Amino acid sequence: MTVLHSFIDPNYGWLWLVVGVVVLVALLLLFWNWGLRRMVARRTRELRVNEEHFRTLIDLAADTILQGNIEGTIIGANQQAEVLTGYPQAELIGMNISQLFSKEECERVPIRYDLLKLGQTVMNERLLQRKDGVLVPIEMNSKMMPDGTYQAFVRDFSARKQAEQELVLARQAAETANEAKSLFLANMSHEIRTPLNAIIGINSLLVERLESGELQELAKDSMAAANNLLDIISDVLDISKIEAGKLEIVKVPFEPRMLVNQLERMFGAIVREKGLRFEVSLAANLAGLLVSDPARIQQIGVNLLSNALKFTEQGAIRLRLSGSSLDENTMQLELMVSDSGKGIMAENLERVFTPFVQEDLSTTRKFGGTGLGLSISRHLAEMLGGTIKVESRIGEGSTFTCTIPCLISKRETSERDSAARDEAQALCRRLRILVAEDSVVNCKMMEAILRMEGHRVRFADTGRKAVEAWRQESFDLILMDIQMPEMDGMQATAIIRATEAEKGGHIPIIALTAYAMSGDKQRFLDAGMDAYLPKPITTEQLRRLLWEYGREEQAAL
Repeated sequence: MTVLHSFIDPNYGWLWLVVGVVVLVALLLLFWNWGLRRMVARRTRELRVNEEHFRTLIDLAADTILQGNIEGTIIGANQQAEVLTGYPQAELIGMNISQLFSKEECERVPIRYDLLKLGQTVMNERLLQRKDGVLVPIEMNSKMMPDGTYQAFVRDFSARKQAEQELVLARQAAETANEAKSLFLANMSHEIRTPLNAIIGINSLLVERLESGELQELAKDSMAAANNLLDIISDVLDISKIEAGKLEIVKVPFEPRMLVNQLERMFGAIVREKGLRFEVSLAANLAGLLVSDPARIQQIGVNLLSNALKFTEQGAIRLRLSGSSLDENTMQLELMVSDSGKGIMAENLERVFTPFVQEDLSTTRKFGGTGLGLSISRHLAEMLGGTIKVESRIGEGSTFTCTIPCLISKRETSERDSAARDEAQALCRRLRILVAEDSVVNCKMMEAILRMEGHRVRFADTGRKAVEAWRQESFDLILMDIQMPEMDGMQATAIIRATEAEKGGHIPIIALTAYAMSGDKQRFLDAGMDAYLPKPITTEQLRRLLWEYGREEQAAL
């Protein structure tokens, strides 16, 4: 009883409390440890699964992935590395990454991972050397990781390089073909324009000299056919220049009134001969002088009027030039051509602007043409900053509207200016002219025109003879062909200009040539010629040229 009492003596109660707490803590620690072990085991399994997934992803990657230390030793590689390098994974591990490149390649692009900063990525293109010695173009991205290792992602772009090479070769082939096409067009243009020059020139003389009657009409028909052929050649050349981006736009002051007058003179008689009315109007609100490319605007007008004339059998063709102010310095010029022809189906309104395409095959068979006029007109309008659209109804006709923004010129013009020009032309003195031309027919045509105008003329059929004639005799003007035997026009001009540089003087030299491709004019001007007139030329064109230089000579006197 005494012993039992001592155990339960109140004085020893604290001891039991301590023992209880210790037992409780031990049980808690055992439970926490058991839970921690389970959590660690679960996390370990998850990490192993994730690692396996990550390893699978790396091995399935299309790119080669390499891991290495700061010295460049490879410590990890995926399966694609075997495919790219030709080395087994076991062999890759432990290799230095520089061993995958030739000595020359390592010198060209050094591999220095010890210079990489943490997180820095370096990308470069190299030539990897496979185990079998084959060189493979690669793109390699390397990045320094926080643990002091690097990761390198390597991509084989042999296929891309090959595609790029094929693209370069294809582009070179296309450029060569385009140059061959341009050369062919230039040569064909020259060879066709040379005989056309004689045909158009002689027919223009016949039309002037023959009395009204059947022969004069035949001469007109012949000249119209030749001009039609010239239009076709010009259209083909223009579309070629447009495609090559070499069509020139030259913005100069021009009078809208003169533009309308020129179009009326060109088409008035032809339209009326077909039994159609030709209604021409010029809006009163148009500025007297605008700035744009009048030659290209006129070309658009010619194409639209030719199209209207082709498809209109009765009724009228209308030409209207109007404008609206965009601001104090700019005016929107509107050129409108409408007809009462057969019209265009709604689904073909855009089709007619496609190169070499007409509304249907029957159009080509019945009316002829190349299908280039409207396409060229749209390109020209867009190059001038404008647009062209068409509205049409079957059986009622079509209306083409071209709008072009033009600057308003501050320069004044008046009827007295035109009168002064006409007076200067009338007072033009007779000239002594040297014509360098190797075509006999063209020489006969030129002689007839020049002598009819009262000018004295001498001919030379080679560049060498032209230089000799210039040295022997004094001339006011030289009309210089380009393509001639023995010595061409460019060489002859160079000799004349070099002699003038030593002895003084300057004779105007006009390039009178069938070369009419983009850049030809500037080429001849750069060679020392004063002006350029492409063949074929008409009597009127030659007269204007002679008036211009005759007036200058007279002013000098």
